[in-house]
Amino acid sequence: MFRSFSRMLATAAIGSLLILPAVGAIDEAEFANLMKQAGKLNGATKKAIDAGDGATITANAAEYSRIAKPVADFYKAKHVADAVEFANTMDSSAQKLAAAGKAGNMADAGAAFQAVTGTCAGCHNAHRIKNADGTYGFK
Repeated sequence: MFRSFSRMLATAAIGSLLILPAVGAIDEAEFANLMKQAGKLNGATKKAIDAGDGATITANAAEYSRIAKPVADFYKAKHVADAVEFANTMDSSAQKLAAAGKAGNMADAGAAFQAVTGTCAGCHNAHRIKNADGTYGFK
């Protein structure tokens, strides 16, 4: 009895390891929603930097980081290593943006913002296509 219970637990444990990459991955609809959120953040963050609004910059940086994690997971599940790296770089750049916003350093905020949006552009150039109907898809 104990041996079959142990075997059942071992089988369940191994089975759960096989599905781990899919856990936490978002679907394409949620991915598209996150991209729209990031686009809105770009405009708002640019305005906040121009206005010297450190509090908004800091809050927006936290949103970029919140977006980066599921985007990285999405591409990790699809085995697209460079896109995972773009998302991870977005997150680390967003952390620099938050620090600059908190310090009220608009020059550093501007540089960090350029790094954040640079990851967006790099990933879009590598992986996004515009469909005939005006929507976007994956290359």
